Amino acid sequence: EVGTANGYSPVTVNVTAGTPADFTVKATEGSYPGLDPLKSLKRSWTLTAPGITADLTFNYLDPTDIPGTASENNFVIFKNAAGIFTKPGGTVDASLNTATITGVTSFSDWTLAETSIVLPVNLLTFSGYKESNHNVLKWKTVNESNNKGFEIQRSTDGVNFSEVSFVNSQAPGGS
Repeated sequence: EVGTANGYSPVTVNVTAGTPADFTVKATEGSYPGLDPLKSLKRSWTLTAPGITADLTFNYLDPTDIPGTASENNFVIFKNAAGIFTKPGGTVDASLNTATITGVTSFSDWTLAETSIVLPVNLLTFSGYKESNHNVLKWKTVNESNNKGFEIQRSTDGVNFSEVSFVNSQAPGGS
């Protein structure tokens, strides 16, 4: 069984080429990092399967996995490999709560989300500390898409913020 504490969420795998020596599937509950949690499925799957081609059908739970703010009819399949999101195609059937994609040859993380909800920055690390009379902030991103940079803000009450500085993106063209 593939699932989480909130339910059974199998992935049907139809191997069309090659012989699977080791195929693993892990279901994770919660929105995938880097996607808008209000517009993405609250479940993802990590698949590993070297040397095969397969057709995949992902099953998800309605309403458990679908945020009330998302339109399931607008869901598409998202794949995340090495921090890069792609929309590899396939179909989502909202009436059956399934997503199907054929001819898959590389396996990684998969989920569903509305088509235009990839956040422009996928943050890898973030830290901050006080040094003498100022604060130092450091961060690393996995990828940036159409990102001009980062506005640094401060607040004394956690409610009202003001801009302190702006740091330009280090990614070429913000991508």
